[in-house]
Amino acid sequence: MRRTTLSMITAGTAIAASLAIAPLASAQDKPKLKIGLMLPSSGTYAALGTAIENGFRLHVAEQGGKLGGREITFFKVDDESDPAKATDNVNKLIKRDGVDVVVGSVHSGVALAMARAVKASRTLLIVPNAGADAVTGPMCAPNIFRSSFSNWQPGYAMGQVMAAKGHKKAIAITWKYAAGEEMVRGFREAFEKAGADVLFSPGLPDIEAVRLVCRSLTRPFNFMVGMPGRSFSVAELEAAGVRRISLASTLYRAAMSGLIGAAREALEAGTFGYLERMHAGVSGEVLWKPVDSQLALGVELNYTKQRDTDGGLGFDEYDYDVVTGYVSAYYDFGNGYLGQLDVGRYLAGDVGATLSLDRVFANGWRVGAFATVTDVSAAEFGEGGFDKGIRFTVPFNWALGTDSRRGFGMTLRPKTGDGGARVDVDDRLYESLREYHTDGLDPDWGRVWR
Repeated sequence: MRRTTLSMITAGTAIAASLAIAPLASAQDKPKLKIGLMLPSSGTYAALGTAIENGFRLHVAEQGGKLGGREITFFKVDDESDPAKATDNVNKLIKRDGVDVVVGSVHSGVALAMARAVKASRTLLIVPNAGADAVTGPMCAPNIFRSSFSNWQPGYAMGQVMAAKGHKKAIAITWKYAAGEEMVRGFREAFEKAGADVLFSPGLPDIEAVRLVCRSLTRPFNFMVGMPGRSFSVAELEAAGVRRISLASTLYRAAMSGLIGAAREALEAGTFGYLERMHAGVSGEVLWKPVDSQLALGVELNYTKQRDTDGGLGFDEYDYDVVTGYVSAYYDFGNGYLGQLDVGRYLAGDVGATLSLDRVFANGWRVGAFATVTDVSAAEFGEGGFDKGIRFTVPFNWALGTDSRRGFGMTLRPKTGDGGARVDVDDRLYESLREYHTDGLDPDWGRVWR
C-alpha cells in the first residue's frame, strides 16, 4: 500500500506540475480537470486497482480537492485486466467523456493498449503500476509518464547485486508472459555484463525461444532438460546455440513420478472381526486399478478361525484355523461383461483357481457363472468333480424405488463340498470401485427407478 500510495502522490504531483506550466487563465476561469481512472475493480487485480485509486484521491484531498488550481471531476472504467477490451475502454474515457488525464493501469497488456491510444490523441497518461518496458521505451512520448517501475528495472538491479556478491551461476524461472520475460531480461543483462560464467533459463516454450536467448548472450547458455512439454533433441539444441545441457533433477523426478503413480493406482483395504457366518479373523486386500484401464490386479490374504455352528461368538466347537490367499485378475470386456480369475489357497487348504464371468445390466441386475478347480481329487469332492455354479443379484433400488447400493443375491450349486470353498467378505475393492471408474458412471446417470 505504501508504494502504491507514494506512486499515486507522485502521479498527482506530475499532473499539477504539467498544469502549472501551461499558460492558463486565472483560477476563477479554469474549467474542471477531468481525470479518467482506468483501473481493475474486478478480478485478480481488483485490490491493486482500489489501492491506486485511494492513493490518488488521498493526494487530491490533501491539496484541497484541486490540482493546478483546478477542481477535479473523476470518471471511472473497470479495465477488467483484459487487453482485448483495453482500446475500447480507454476510448470511452478519451472520446466519450473527454478526459484531460488517464490514470492506469495494473496489467501490462492493458497499459500498452492505453499508451497507443493516448499517443494518438495526445491525452496525458499516468501509469501507476503496469511495468511493461515498451510504455516508456519504444512507445515513449511527451504525454506519457510512469510513477512506478518498469519491469526491466528490478531484474537489472538484482543481477548487479548478485554478481557483486560473487555469484557466477544463476537460474531464471518465469511464466510465459511479458512482465516475467522482461524482468528476466533485465537480470540477464546485468548478470552477464558483470561476468557471469553460465546462465540457466528453464521452461522456454519452444526451440525458437532457446535460439533467441542464445543469440542475446555472449556467455554459455545451459539448457535444463526435463521440463514438461519442453523436449528437444541434442542436435536441435546444439543448432540453436546451446553449449551445455543439465539433467538437473530429471532422473530423480522420473523415478519418483513412476513410484508415486503406481502408489496412487494401488488401493488397499483391511477387515478384522466376524467376516461371515462361519468364520472370523483378519482379511486384507491390495488392488491395482488405473482409472482408465479395463484391467485390474489384486492380492487378498486372510487368516480365519471357524466359528461355532450356533452362530454365537465362540470358537469351542471346532479347532480349525487356516491362512488363505489369492492373486486375482479382473477384466472389463465392455457392455457389462466382467471376467475374473483367482489363483490361490482355499479354506480347506486346497490350492487351485476360480474362473468367473458375469453380466451387469443397465438396471443393476447381475447374472454370472463360475467354476473352481483345485488339487482336491474328484473322488474326494464327490459328484461333478469340481465346484461350479450360477449366481444372480437383484438390486434393492430396482424393487423398492429407493437409492441403494445393496441388493439381494443368491448362488446355486449342483453340489457343495469343502474343495474350492472360500471366506465370503463383503465390499471387496474391485466391486466397490469399478463403477466409479471411467465410463462405469455413464450408463448410470440415466437410471431413475421410481
